[in-house]
Amino acid sequence: MQPLRRPWQRFSWIARVAGTLLVPAICGCAPRIDPRIEDPHARVTRYLDALIADGREVGLQYVVVSDQGVVLDYAGGIADAATGQPVTPETTFLTASMTKVLTAAAVLRLVGNGRVELDAPLSRYVPRHPYGTTITVRQLLNHSSGVPNPLPLRWVHRLDERDRFDEARALERVLAENPELDASPGEEYAYSNLGYWLLGRVIESASGRPYCEFLRAEVFEPLGIPPAALDCDVTALGRHARGHQARWSFLGLILPFITESAIWAEPAGKWARFQHLRMNGIAYGGVVGTARGYATFLHDLLQPEPRLLDGEGVHLFFSEQRSATGEILPTTLGWHRGTLDGVPYFSKPGGGPGFSGNLRVYRDRRLATVFLSNRMRVREAELQEFSDRLDREILQARAQAGVRAQARVGGLGERTVDLGR
Repeated sequence: MQPLRRPWQRFSWIARVAGTLLVPAICGCAPRIDPRIEDPHARVTRYLDALIADGREVGLQYVVVSDQGVVLDYAGGIADAATGQPVTPETTFLTASMTKVLTAAAVLRLVGNGRVELDAPLSRYVPRHPYGTTITVRQLLNHSSGVPNPLPLRWVHRLDERDRFDEARALERVLAENPELDASPGEEYAYSNLGYWLLGRVIESASGRPYCEFLRAEVFEPLGIPPAALDCDVTALGRHARGHQARWSFLGLILPFITESAIWAEPAGKWARFQHLRMNGIAYGGVVGTARGYATFLHDLLQPEPRLLDGEGVHLFFSEQRSATGEILPTTLGWHRGTLDGVPYFSKPGGGPGFSGNLRVYRDRRLATVFLSNRMRVREAELQEFSDRLDREILQARAQAGVRAQARVGGLGERTVDLGR
Protein backbone atom coordinates (compact mmCIF):
# COMPACT_ATOMS: atom_id res chain seq x y z
CA MET A 1 0.00 0.00 0.00
CA GLN A 2 1.15 3.52 -0.71
CA PRO A 3 2.33 5.59 2.29
CA LEU A 4 -0.22 8.06 3.59
CA ARG A 5 0.29 11.78 3.97
CA ARG A 6 -2.20 13.74 6.06
CA PRO A 7 -3.13 17.09 4.48
CA TRP A 8 -1.21 20.16 5.61
CA GLN A 9 -4.41 22.09 6.35
CA ARG A 10 -4.81 22.67 2.58
CA PHE A 11 -3.64 26.24 3.14
CA SER A 12 -7.03 26.65 4.86
CA TRP A 13 -5.64 29.60 6.82
CA ILE A 14 -5.78 31.60 3.59
CA ALA A 15 -9.50 30.96 3.24
CA ARG A 16 -10.14 31.65 6.95
CA VAL A 17 -8.26 34.95 7.01
CA ALA A 18 -9.75 35.93 3.65
CA GLY A 19 -13.18 35.25 5.05
CA THR A 20 -12.46 37.36 8.13
CA LEU A 21 -11.14 40.34 6.20
CA LEU A 22 -12.91 40.13 2.89
CA VAL A 23 -16.49 39.31 3.83
CA PRO A 24 -17.12 42.50 5.85
CA ALA A 25 -15.66 44.55 3.02
CA ILE A 26 -17.92 42.90 0.48
CA CYS A 27 -21.05 42.55 2.62
CA GLY A 28 -20.97 45.61 4.90
CA CYS A 29 -23.66 47.75 3.29
CA ALA A 30 -24.30 45.62 0.25
CA PRO A 31 -27.52 45.97 -1.73
CA ARG A 32 -30.34 43.68 -0.66
CA ILE A 33 -33.18 42.06 -2.52
CA ASP A 34 -36.18 44.40 -2.29
CA PRO A 35 -39.28 42.49 -1.12
CA ARG A 36 -41.48 45.39 -2.22
CA ILE A 37 -40.91 44.44 -5.86
CA GLU A 38 -43.79 42.10 -6.58
CA ASP A 39 -42.41 40.18 -9.54
CA PRO A 40 -39.72 37.70 -8.37
CA HIS A 41 -37.81 37.87 -11.64
CA ALA A 42 -37.71 41.65 -11.42
CA ARG A 43 -36.55 41.40 -7.79
CA VAL A 44 -33.61 39.22 -8.79
CA THR A 45 -32.75 41.33 -11.84
CA ARG A 46 -32.83 44.59 -9.84
CA TYR A 47 -30.66 43.01 -7.15
CA LEU A 48 -28.03 41.89 -9.66
CA ASP A 49 -28.07 45.29 -11.31
CA ALA A 50 -27.57 46.90 -7.89
CA LEU A 51 -24.59 44.67 -7.04
CA ILE A 52 -22.90 45.74 -10.27
CA ALA A 53 -23.76 49.42 -9.85
CA ASP A 54 -22.44 49.33 -6.27
CA GLY A 55 -19.14 47.85 -7.40
CA ARG A 56 -19.67 44.52 -5.66
CA GLU A 57 -19.53 42.62 -8.93
CA VAL A 58 -17.88 43.24 -12.28
CA GLY A 59 -20.04 41.17 -14.61
CA LEU A 60 -22.64 38.44 -14.12
CA GLN A 61 -24.76 35.90 -15.93
CA TYR A 62 -27.62 34.08 -14.19
CA VAL A 63 -29.94 31.62 -15.91
CA VAL A 64 -32.81 29.61 -14.43
CA VAL A 65 -34.34 26.70 -16.34
CA SER A 66 -37.21 24.36 -15.63
CA ASP A 67 -37.98 21.12 -17.39
CA GLN A 68 -40.25 23.20 -19.63
CA GLY A 69 -37.88 25.96 -20.65
CA VAL A 70 -36.04 29.08 -19.55
CA VAL A 71 -37.47 30.88 -16.53
CA LEU A 72 -34.98 33.73 -16.22
CA ASP A 73 -32.01 34.81 -18.34
CA TYR A 74 -29.84 37.65 -17.00
CA ALA A 75 -26.58 39.15 -18.24
CA GLY A 76 -25.17 42.41 -16.91
CA GLY A 77 -22.09 44.37 -15.92
CA ILE A 78 -18.79 44.55 -17.77
CA ALA A 79 -16.45 41.92 -19.13
CA ASP A 80 -13.29 43.94 -18.48
CA ALA A 81 -12.95 46.78 -15.98
CA ALA A 82 -10.30 48.42 -18.16
CA THR A 83 -12.37 48.61 -21.32
CA GLY A 84 -15.95 48.76 -20.09
CA GLN A 85 -16.98 46.10 -22.59
CA PRO A 86 -20.46 44.93 -21.54
CA VAL A 87 -21.32 41.39 -20.53
CA THR A 88 -23.90 39.88 -22.87
CA PRO A 89 -25.49 36.41 -22.89
CA GLU A 90 -22.73 35.42 -25.36
CA THR A 91 -19.83 36.52 -23.11
CA THR A 92 -17.72 33.52 -22.06
CA PHE A 93 -16.22 32.93 -18.62
CA LEU A 94 -13.64 30.53 -17.27
CA THR A 95 -15.86 28.12 -15.31
CA ALA A 96 -13.17 26.51 -13.13
CA SER A 97 -14.35 23.53 -11.05
CA MET A 98 -17.84 23.61 -12.56
CA THR A 99 -16.01 21.70 -15.30
CA LYS A 100 -15.92 18.66 -13.01
CA VAL A 101 -19.61 17.99 -13.60
CA LEU A 102 -18.93 17.77 -17.33
CA THR A 103 -15.97 15.45 -16.70
CA ALA A 104 -18.19 13.24 -14.54
CA ALA A 105 -20.89 13.19 -17.23
CA ALA A 106 -18.28 12.18 -19.81
CA VAL A 107 -17.10 9.30 -17.58
CA LEU A 108 -20.71 8.14 -17.13
CA ARG A 109 -21.20 8.19 -20.90
CA LEU A 110 -18.27 5.77 -21.11
CA VAL A 111 -19.73 3.68 -18.29
CA GLY A 112 -23.01 3.52 -20.20
CA ASN A 113 -21.40 2.14 -23.33
CA GLY A 114 -19.25 -0.35 -21.45
CA ARG A 115 -15.85 1.28 -21.95
CA VAL A 116 -15.33 2.23 -18.29
CA GLU A 117 -16.17 0.31 -15.12
CA LEU A 118 -16.79 2.45 -12.05
CA ASP A 119 -15.19 0.00 -9.65
CA ALA A 120 -12.24 -0.82 -11.87
CA PRO A 121 -8.85 0.41 -10.65
CA LEU A 122 -7.46 3.64 -12.01
CA SER A 123 -4.42 1.66 -13.13
CA ARG A 124 -6.48 -0.16 -15.75
CA TYR A 125 -6.83 3.12 -17.66
CA VAL A 126 -3.82 5.09 -16.38
CA PRO A 127 -1.01 2.61 -15.68
CA ARG A 128 1.58 5.25 -14.77
CA HIS A 129 0.74 7.00 -11.50
CA PRO A 130 2.18 6.78 -7.97
CA TYR A 131 -0.95 5.84 -6.02
CA GLY A 132 -0.99 2.05 -6.14
CA THR A 133 -3.55 -0.34 -7.59
CA THR A 134 -6.59 0.03 -5.32
CA ILE A 135 -7.95 3.48 -6.27
CA THR A 136 -11.11 3.12 -8.37
CA VAL A 137 -12.81 5.37 -10.90
CA ARG A 138 -15.80 5.68 -8.56
CA GLN A 139 -13.57 6.95 -5.75
CA LEU A 140 -12.06 9.58 -8.02
CA LEU A 141 -15.54 10.75 -8.99
CA ASN A 142 -16.83 11.03 -5.41
CA HIS A 143 -13.58 12.42 -3.94
CA SER A 144 -12.86 9.45 -1.66
CA SER A 145 -9.74 8.21 -3.47
CA GLY A 146 -7.23 9.72 -1.06
CA VAL A 147 -5.42 11.41 -3.96
CA PRO A 148 -3.92 14.65 -2.60
CA ASN A 149 -5.17 18.12 -3.41
CA PRO A 150 -2.16 20.43 -3.59
CA LEU A 151 -2.93 24.12 -3.82
CA PRO A 152 -3.31 24.78 -7.57
CA LEU A 153 -2.29 28.45 -7.56
CA ARG A 154 0.41 27.84 -10.15
CA TRP A 155 -1.53 25.35 -12.26
CA VAL A 156 -2.29 27.95 -14.90
CA HIS A 157 -0.67 29.33 -18.01
CA ARG A 158 -1.39 32.28 -20.24
CA LEU A 159 -3.76 31.82 -23.13
CA ASP A 160 -1.09 33.00 -25.57
CA GLU A 161 1.14 30.12 -24.38
CA ARG A 162 -1.38 27.34 -25.10
CA ASP A 163 0.31 26.12 -28.29
CA ARG A 164 3.56 25.55 -26.40
CA PHE A 165 2.02 24.07 -23.26
CA ASP A 166 2.41 20.31 -22.65
CA GLU A 167 -0.43 19.14 -20.37
CA ALA A 168 0.85 15.56 -20.10
CA ARG A 169 4.22 16.78 -18.86
CA ALA A 170 2.55 19.18 -16.41
CA LEU A 171 0.52 16.32 -14.92
CA GLU A 172 3.60 14.10 -14.64
CA ARG A 173 5.37 16.88 -12.76
CA VAL A 174 2.48 17.35 -10.30
CA LEU A 175 2.26 13.60 -9.67
CA ALA A 176 6.01 13.42 -9.04
CA GLU A 177 5.77 16.30 -6.56
CA ASN A 178 2.78 14.72 -4.77
CA PRO A 179 3.40 10.96 -4.78
CA GLU A 180 1.72 10.02 -1.50
CA LEU A 181 -1.94 9.47 -0.68
CA ASP A 182 -3.64 11.58 1.98
CA ALA A 183 -5.86 8.68 3.09
CA SER A 184 -6.57 5.08 2.27
CA PRO A 185 -8.75 4.80 -0.86
CA GLY A 186 -12.44 4.87 0.04
CA GLU A 187 -11.79 5.83 3.66
CA GLU A 188 -13.06 9.41 3.68
CA TYR A 189 -14.18 12.38 1.60
CA ALA A 190 -11.39 14.76 0.58
CA TYR A 191 -11.82 17.05 -2.41
CA SER A 192 -9.15 16.63 -5.08
CA ASN A 193 -8.52 18.64 -8.23
CA LEU A 194 -5.74 16.20 -9.04
CA GLY A 195 -8.19 13.30 -8.89
CA TYR A 196 -10.30 14.89 -11.63
CA TRP A 197 -7.20 15.67 -13.66
CA LEU A 198 -6.57 11.91 -13.60
CA LEU A 199 -10.17 11.29 -14.67
CA GLY A 200 -9.40 13.28 -17.80
CA ARG A 201 -6.71 10.70 -18.54
CA VAL A 202 -9.23 7.90 -17.89
CA ILE A 203 -11.52 9.43 -20.51
CA GLU A 204 -8.69 9.65 -23.02
CA SER A 205 -7.53 6.09 -22.41
CA ALA A 206 -10.99 4.54 -22.57
CA SER A 207 -12.22 6.53 -25.57
CA GLY A 208 -9.02 6.72 -27.59
CA ARG A 209 -9.61 10.45 -28.08
CA PRO A 210 -8.25 13.60 -26.44
CA TYR A 211 -10.36 14.80 -23.53
CA CYS A 212 -11.60 17.94 -25.28
CA GLU A 213 -12.46 16.09 -28.47
CA PHE A 214 -14.49 13.55 -26.50
CA LEU A 215 -16.27 16.29 -24.53
CA ARG A 216 -17.29 18.08 -27.71
CA ALA A 217 -18.45 14.94 -29.52
CA GLU A 218 -20.11 13.08 -26.63
CA VAL A 219 -21.38 15.81 -24.28
CA PHE A 220 -21.81 19.11 -26.11
CA GLU A 221 -22.83 18.06 -29.62
CA PRO A 222 -25.62 15.65 -28.55
CA LEU A 223 -27.21 18.58 -26.68
CA GLY A 224 -26.73 21.07 -29.50
CA ILE A 225 -24.27 23.15 -27.47
CA PRO A 226 -21.88 24.95 -29.85
CA PRO A 227 -18.25 25.79 -29.03
CA ALA A 228 -19.26 29.42 -28.54
CA ALA A 229 -21.34 28.35 -25.52
CA LEU A 230 -19.13 25.63 -23.95
CA ASP A 231 -15.66 24.53 -24.99
CA CYS A 232 -12.19 23.71 -23.72
CA ASP A 233 -10.80 26.85 -25.32
CA VAL A 234 -11.62 30.51 -25.84
CA THR A 235 -13.28 30.50 -29.25
CA ALA A 236 -13.49 34.29 -29.59
CA LEU A 237 -11.28 36.50 -27.43
CA GLY A 238 -13.49 39.49 -28.13
CA ARG A 239 -16.37 37.76 -26.33
CA HIS A 240 -14.34 36.44 -23.41
CA ALA A 241 -14.50 38.09 -20.00
CA ARG A 242 -11.37 38.97 -18.07
CA GLY A 243 -10.92 37.71 -14.49
CA HIS A 244 -10.87 40.24 -11.64
CA GLN A 245 -10.02 40.40 -7.95
CA ALA A 246 -10.74 43.27 -5.56
CA ARG A 247 -7.37 45.05 -5.15
CA TRP A 248 -7.68 46.17 -1.54
CA SER A 249 -8.96 42.88 -0.13
CA PHE A 250 -6.77 40.37 1.69
CA LEU A 251 -6.57 38.17 -1.40
CA GLY A 252 -5.90 41.14 -3.63
CA LEU A 253 -2.90 42.02 -1.48
CA ILE A 254 -1.47 38.53 -0.97
CA LEU A 255 -2.06 36.84 -4.33
CA PRO A 256 0.63 38.79 -6.22
CA PHE A 257 3.20 37.43 -3.74
CA ILE A 258 2.22 33.75 -4.10
CA THR A 259 1.55 33.64 -7.84
CA GLU A 260 3.63 34.25 -10.96
CA SER A 261 3.79 37.89 -12.00
CA ALA A 262 3.17 36.88 -15.62
CA ILE A 263 -0.49 36.02 -14.90
CA TRP A 264 -1.37 39.60 -13.92
CA ALA A 265 -2.51 42.43 -16.19
CA GLU A 266 -2.59 46.13 -15.36
CA PRO A 267 -5.19 46.96 -12.67
CA ALA A 268 -8.21 49.12 -13.40
CA GLY A 269 -9.56 51.21 -10.53
CA LYS A 270 -10.52 49.00 -7.59
CA TRP A 271 -9.98 45.81 -9.57
CA ALA A 272 -6.84 43.75 -10.05
CA ARG A 273 -7.00 42.12 -13.49
CA PHE A 274 -5.69 38.77 -14.63
CA GLN A 275 -4.22 37.95 -18.00
CA HIS A 276 -6.37 35.60 -20.06
CA LEU A 277 -5.47 32.24 -18.56
CA ARG A 278 -6.01 28.51 -19.08
CA MET A 279 -5.95 25.83 -16.41
CA ASN A 280 -3.10 23.33 -16.78
CA GLY A 281 -5.59 20.47 -16.47
CA ILE A 282 -8.77 21.04 -18.45
CA ALA A 283 -10.67 18.13 -16.86
CA TYR A 284 -10.60 19.58 -13.34
CA GLY A 285 -11.36 23.18 -14.18
CA GLY A 286 -10.64 24.42 -17.69
CA VAL A 287 -13.93 24.63 -19.59
CA VAL A 288 -14.87 28.07 -20.89
CA GLY A 289 -18.46 29.01 -21.57
CA THR A 290 -21.67 30.87 -20.90
CA ALA A 291 -24.47 30.41 -18.41
CA ARG A 292 -26.73 29.60 -21.35
CA GLY A 293 -24.41 26.80 -22.38
CA TYR A 294 -24.54 25.24 -18.93
CA ALA A 295 -28.30 25.84 -18.77
CA THR A 296 -28.75 23.67 -21.84
CA PHE A 297 -26.80 20.90 -20.11
CA LEU A 298 -28.93 21.30 -16.97
CA HIS A 299 -32.18 21.42 -18.93
CA ASP A 300 -31.44 18.01 -20.39
CA LEU A 301 -30.91 16.53 -16.93
CA LEU A 302 -34.40 17.72 -15.91
CA GLN A 303 -36.08 15.75 -18.68
CA PRO A 304 -37.85 12.42 -18.01
CA GLU A 305 -35.56 10.85 -20.63
CA PRO A 306 -32.37 12.91 -20.98
CA ARG A 307 -30.43 12.64 -24.21
CA LEU A 308 -27.01 12.69 -22.57
CA LEU A 309 -27.41 9.84 -20.09
CA ASP A 310 -29.72 6.85 -19.94
CA GLY A 311 -31.81 6.07 -16.85
CA GLU A 312 -29.01 4.18 -15.13
CA GLY A 313 -26.54 6.95 -15.94
CA VAL A 314 -28.82 9.60 -14.40
CA HIS A 315 -29.30 7.41 -11.33
CA LEU A 316 -25.54 7.06 -10.94
CA PHE A 317 -25.00 10.78 -11.47
CA PHE A 318 -27.26 11.77 -8.57
CA SER A 319 -27.18 8.74 -6.27
CA GLU A 320 -25.90 8.82 -2.70
CA GLN A 321 -22.33 7.62 -2.22
CA ARG A 322 -20.74 6.00 0.82
CA SER A 323 -17.23 5.54 2.11
CA ALA A 324 -15.70 2.12 2.72
CA THR A 325 -16.97 2.34 6.31
CA GLY A 326 -20.54 3.11 5.23
CA GLU A 327 -20.45 6.83 5.94
CA ILE A 328 -22.58 8.92 3.58
CA LEU A 329 -20.36 11.20 1.49
CA PRO A 330 -21.26 14.85 0.81
CA THR A 331 -20.96 14.22 -2.93
CA THR A 332 -22.47 12.02 -5.59
CA LEU A 333 -20.50 10.99 -8.66
CA GLY A 334 -19.86 14.62 -9.56
CA TRP A 335 -22.26 16.77 -7.51
CA HIS A 336 -22.21 18.26 -4.03
CA ARG A 337 -25.40 17.70 -2.02
CA GLY A 338 -27.21 20.41 -0.05
CA THR A 339 -30.57 21.93 0.89
CA LEU A 340 -32.09 25.39 0.59
CA ASP A 341 -35.01 26.04 2.94
CA GLY A 342 -35.66 22.32 3.07
CA VAL A 343 -35.46 21.84 -0.70
CA PRO A 344 -32.65 19.42 -1.65
CA TYR A 345 -30.27 20.37 -4.42
CA PHE A 346 -27.19 19.09 -6.23
CA SER A 347 -24.54 21.70 -6.89
CA LYS A 348 -21.09 22.26 -8.33
CA PRO A 349 -19.43 25.52 -7.39
CA GLY A 350 -16.24 26.69 -9.02
CA GLY A 351 -13.68 29.40 -8.44
CA GLY A 352 -10.55 30.17 -10.40
CA PRO A 353 -8.19 33.06 -11.19
CA GLY A 354 -10.61 35.96 -11.38
CA PHE A 355 -13.79 33.90 -11.90
CA SER A 356 -16.46 32.10 -9.90
CA GLY A 357 -19.81 30.44 -10.39
CA ASN A 358 -22.19 27.69 -9.33
CA LEU A 359 -24.50 25.11 -10.81
CA ARG A 360 -27.57 23.80 -8.99
CA VAL A 361 -30.17 21.18 -9.81
CA TYR A 362 -33.38 21.04 -7.74
CA ARG A 363 -34.65 17.71 -9.02
CA ASP A 364 -37.78 17.67 -6.83
CA ARG A 365 -38.80 21.06 -8.26
CA ARG A 366 -37.71 20.30 -11.83
CA LEU A 367 -35.57 23.45 -11.72
CA ALA A 368 -31.90 24.26 -12.25
CA THR A 369 -29.81 27.43 -11.96
CA VAL A 370 -26.38 28.66 -12.97
CA PHE A 371 -24.50 31.87 -12.27
CA LEU A 372 -21.14 32.98 -13.64
CA SER A 373 -19.09 35.94 -12.40
CA ASN A 374 -15.78 37.48 -13.41
CA ARG A 375 -14.94 38.25 -9.79
CA MET A 376 -12.82 35.80 -7.83
CA ARG A 377 -14.29 33.99 -4.83
CA VAL A 378 -12.28 31.49 -2.77
CA ARG A 379 -14.81 30.14 -0.29
CA GLU A 380 -17.38 27.56 -1.30
CA ALA A 381 -19.69 28.93 1.39
CA GLU A 382 -19.70 32.34 -0.33
CA LEU A 383 -20.61 30.75 -3.66
CA GLN A 384 -23.42 28.74 -2.09
CA GLU A 385 -24.72 31.77 -0.19
CA PHE A 386 -24.89 33.78 -3.41
CA SER A 387 -26.88 31.00 -5.09
CA ASP A 388 -29.11 30.81 -2.01
CA ARG A 389 -30.05 34.49 -2.27
CA LEU A 390 -30.94 34.28 -5.95
CA ASP A 391 -32.54 30.84 -6.07
CA ARG A 392 -34.69 31.40 -2.97
CA GLU A 393 -36.66 34.09 -4.79
CA ILE A 394 -37.42 31.78 -7.71
CA LEU A 395 -38.25 28.75 -5.58
CA GLN A 396 -40.56 30.69 -3.28
CA ALA A 397 -42.37 32.31 -6.16
CA ARG A 398 -42.97 28.95 -7.84
CA ALA A 399 -44.12 27.40 -4.59
CA GLN A 400 -46.52 30.27 -3.93
CA ALA A 401 -47.92 30.08 -7.43
CA GLY A 402 -48.69 26.41 -6.85
CA VAL A 403 -48.13 25.61 -10.50
CA ARG A 404 -45.09 25.13 -12.66
CA ALA A 405 -43.95 28.51 -13.97
CA GLN A 406 -44.09 29.02 -17.69
CA ALA A 407 -40.97 29.95 -19.60
CA ARG A 408 -40.44 33.72 -19.68
CA VAL A 409 -37.46 33.92 -22.00
CA GLY A 410 -36.65 31.72 -24.95
CA GLY A 411 -39.07 28.92 -25.62
CA LEU A 412 -39.86 25.29 -25.00
CA GLY A 413 -38.51 21.97 -26.16
CA GLU A 414 -36.07 22.29 -29.02
CA ARG A 415 -35.81 26.05 -28.65
CA THR A 416 -34.55 25.62 -25.11
CA VAL A 417 -32.05 23.02 -26.26
CA ASP A 418 -30.71 25.62 -28.67
CA LEU A 419 -30.18 28.11 -25.85
CA GLY A 420 -26.43 28.17 -26.30
CA ARG A 421 -26.51 29.17 -29.94
